[in-house]
Amino acid sequence: MIPVLDIESLDLNKSGIIEASAGTGKTYTICTIVSKIIREGRAEADQIAVVTFTEKAAGELKQRIVKRLEEDLDKSSDDKETQYLKNALARTDEISIGTIHGFCNGLLHEFSFENGSPFKLNSNTDPELRKRLLNLQIRRDWQKYYGDFLPTLLKISNFIHNPNDFIDDVIKISNKLYAFVDCGNRPENDPLSVSYKIVPEVQTTENLKVLFAELENSIETIKELLPSANNEANNNIYKENGKKLHGNTINAVKRKFSSMIDECKKEIHEMDLKSFSGFLDQYEEKLASCDEIGETQTCSVQKEIRHFLESHKLFANTLKINTAVQLVKDFRKHKAESGTIDFDDMLVLVYEALQNKNGGENLFCRELQNKFRYALLDEFQDTDQVQWGIFKTIFLDKTSVNNKIYLIGDPKQAIYSFRNADINTYNQAKNEVIAAGGLLYNLGKNYRSVKNVVTGFNDLFTTKFFGKNGEITYTDVDYQSE
Repeated sequence: MIPVLDIESLDLNKSGIIEASAGTGKTYTICTIVSKIIREGRAEADQIAVVTFTEKAAGELKQRIVKRLEEDLDKSSDDKETQYLKNALARTDEISIGTIHGFCNGLLHEFSFENGSPFKLNSNTDPELRKRLLNLQIRRDWQKYYGDFLPTLLKISNFIHNPNDFIDDVIKISNKLYAFVDCGNRPENDPLSVSYKIVPEVQTTENLKVLFAELENSIETIKELLPSANNEANNNIYKENGKKLHGNTINAVKRKFSSMIDECKKEIHEMDLKSFSGFLDQYEEKLASCDEIGETQTCSVQKEIRHFLESHKLFANTLKINTAVQLVKDFRKHKAESGTIDFDDMLVLVYEALQNKNGGENLFCRELQNKFRYALLDEFQDTDQVQWGIFKTIFLDKTSVNNKIYLIGDPKQAIYSFRNADINTYNQAKNEVIAAGGLLYNLGKNYRSVKNVVTGFNDLFTTKFFGKNGEITYTDVDYQSE
C-alpha cells in the first residue's frame, strides 16, 4: 500500500484503489485527480466519469470540481495547462458526474443502438407494482401449481399466521435475485457467473412432497430414539467436566426429554422449533461430547434433530423462494411488454449489453471505452457485483489499454448490504485492479479530528476490530498538527 502524502504524485498511467478513512480528504482527492487529468491533457472534460452514491453528493461534488478547476486556472502559469483548464471549464456540464443509476440510464439512451435497448424507454418507479404482481401470482398461480399440497405449504411457510411478513420476505428475496434470474445462460468468464449459480432451483410439487416425506420420517426417527436417550439420562451416563452430573441437572435433562417427546406428537406445522434448537443448545453446553461418552442414543437423537431442523428450514423457505423467482420473471416480462425500466434495470441492462459479444467484439463496450478515458468511483465500498461488472468490463478488459479507473472508498464504512452492497465484491475488485497492474493507495492523514480522537481510534481498530480473517485491514491514520 502506497501512503499518499501528495495526491499530485498519483500515477495517472495506472488504475488504482484509494482507501480513505473518514476525514482524510476523499473529496479533495477526487477533485485533485480530475484537475490533474485535465491539466496534463490526458482527457477532455467529456471523457471523465465520476460516480458517487447519491444525487445530493453528486451535486456537491460537481461544485467542488468546478471550484478546483477555477482555482488551478488562477494559479496556472503554463500556457498549455491554462488552455486545457479553460476548455474544461467551458464544458463542465459535459463531465459525467452522477449516481450509478444516472450514469447507466444515460448510457441506455445515448447508446440505444449499440446496447440493443428500445430507442424510447420510460422510467417506472411505481413502488407498488411488484407487490401487485405478487398478489396476482398468489391468486392466479399457487393453487394451479401446488394443487392439494398448497395447504401444507401455507402452514409450514408461516404464510397463514403472518402473510404480510411473508410478502415482505418474498419482495426482499426478489430484489437480491433480480440480476440473476431469467437472463439467459451466463458464460463461465462472466463476472456474475458465480453469483448466477446462487439462484435456487424452483422446486416442483412432486419434489416438495418428497421433502415433506423426509421431514415426517425424520420426526419418526426422533420419536423412536428419544425413549432410549431418556433412559440414558436416568442411568446418569453423562458427564460434565469429567464428572457425572448431579441430581438437579439430571432432573432438568429428564424434563427436557419429556417435553421433546410431547413436541414430536404434534403436526409438523404446529411444532415449536425453538424447543428443538433449545434441546440441542442445552446438550452442547451441559453434556460431554459424543467423543467422551461414546456413540449413545442421545448423540444419535442430536444428529437427527439437526437434520430435521435443516430440512425444515429448507422446506419452509421453498414457497418464498419459488414465489420470488417467479416474481422476478413476471416483473421483467411486464416491463418488457410496457417498454419501461426501473432503477434495477438501468444497471442490469447495461451490464448484459456489455457481456453480449457477437462475433468476438462488443460494439457497445468499444464505444464506451472510446468515450471514457478515466472513471472515478466514489464510496466504492458500497458497490455490488453488477456495478463492478459494468466498470470492470469497460476499464479492465484486455482491450481497455487506454482506460484507467480509480476506486475510492473505505471498507470499514460498508453499510448498505440491504441494497446488495457486498464487501466481498470490494475486496474482489481491489484484487483485480492490482492484478491488472493498478496501485493501492492510502490517504493517511485525518484533517477533521483532534489528535486524541485519531490516536484513540488507531488503538481501537488495530486490535482485530474488523475480524481476524484479514478481509478488512486497518492502517494507522496520522493527525494534523495543531
